[in-house]
Amino acid sequence: MRAPRSIVLLLFGASTLVLLAGNAGGETAGDDSEMDQVSGASACTRGEHEGQSPEAMMSQFFDELGLTSQQQTDIQIITSDYAERLRDLARLARQSAEALLTLAPDDPAYRTKTDEASALAATNAAEVVILLAEMRGKLYAVLTAEQRQALQDKLAEQRRQFEEKHQQYQQQRDDGAHDRPLEEFIG
Repeated sequence: MRAPRSIVLLLFGASTLVLLAGNAGGETAGDDSEMDQVSGASACTRGEHEGQSPEAMMSQFFDELGLTSQQQTDIQIITSDYAERLRDLARLARQSAEALLTLAPDDPAYRTKTDEASALAATNAAEVVILLAEMRGKLYAVLTAEQRQALQDKLAEQRRQFEEKHQQYQQQRDDGAHDRPLEEFIG
């Protein structure tokens, strides 16, 4: 089952901010795969900034919005706090999945662990949406009206690019471009 596109776009826009904040405070954010799990960042999201460090991306972001040094500090504090909380949720979900993978499907505890993992995933998904909404509210409070508009324009452009890539993928899939013989996969 796929997530509704509006949720994907909300997470995509918010993930840009979390991705930018990943090392905003200079601390190590953990491994990249963990940050990808938290933020929903993908190769196409990172592709726009290929080769740039998170610090360089944050600096570019600040410049594009014309933020004062106080605003930059405030945003770094907010995003670092929320990135840490989101990483904690991802860590918890990963631990739950790892615990489930240690059991065989015929193990008597398997169904219980599956139910627990499912409930945790639902709770974590709800918590992520709430945290991203809170973070967005705090970030908007730091920005001026002009900066908010510039951010909205930037996010709208990202959404447009996301939709364009999604449509290209759909077209390729519909054209059978992704259909390959099984032998190619199993070599």
